[in-house]
Amino acid sequence: QCKWEGSCTERPCAKYLDESSCHTDATCRWDVDSSPAYCTETYCARWTVQGDCDGDAACTWSTQKNVCTESRCDRFNGQQCACLEEAGCFWSAVSSECVTSTFGACPPTDVAVVFDGSGSMSQAFGRHPHGYEALTTFLKDW
Repeated sequence: QCKWEGSCTERPCAKYLDESSCHTDATCRWDVDSSPAYCTETYCARWTVQGDCDGDAACTWSTQKNVCTESRCDRFNGQQCACLEEAGCFWSAVSSECVTSTFGACPPTDVAVVFDGSGSMSQAFGRHPHGYEALTTFLKDW
């Protein structure tokens, strides 16, 4: 619940005990990489001053919420020129939207997923009652 920064300070997102309440705070995100999952600060929450936030390419200052949030290319949907000027963004002519350049230039790909049918999949899997639910949850988030 606390973090050490010369002294013990409370983690601001620790007060949110479930995913829906965690998402109400723009500086928090639900971390499912751990089991059990928990609410933690976003990368950009470290910046509390607009100048510092704007200096980090992964972040953007939200004038509506007055906090530093993760940059998202979809804020340029409908604005092709602005999208192309933004580092890390790519204009998809196929979908006519601004997407993250990491995967934006890739053609659509079919993906086949094969689940293991052994008995181990029917056992508890992290915070899930069985492996099949864990895998389908992961795929939905993917």
